[in-house]
Amino acid sequence: IAVMAAFAKGQTIIKDAAELKVKESNRIDIMVNNLANMGCDITATDDGMIINGGKTLTNTVVDSVLDHRIAMSFAIASLLSDGEMEIIGKEIVSVSYPSFFNNKALTLLSTPPLIPTRTFFIQPLPLIIILRIIIIVKH
Repeated sequence: IAVMAAFAKGQTIIKDAAELKVKESNRIDIMVNNLANMGCDITATDDGMIINGGKTLTNTVVDSVLDHRIAMSFAIASLLSDGEMEIIGKEIVSVSYPSFFNNKALTLLSTPPLIPTRTFFIQPLPLIIILRIIIIVKH
């Protein structure tokens, strides 16, 4: 959701997601720091983040911290951003989706989709659901 919001025009608020701090990694801090390094206007909150999206992002070096969802999220972000992305530890994706980097659906993401701004009250979604949402919104 954070990656989608980074490309959406306007402000997206993700809240009630404090449990993301105690998963395989602190996903809130990692998403905020890495998206900020890509040029996103993003701020962490106690239980989520505030994202002012719609800017062009620039790929950089991202450390997945061996969290498969972080690696997949930034692989998707890289397809929508300028330059080349290096994802340290991207092989961890094989834990949950061994064929992720061979999925032809990823090539459909060549320009930012038009995603409306929303406030999300979330339970963490599997990345494949988020990918399907992006593809549906794109078409």
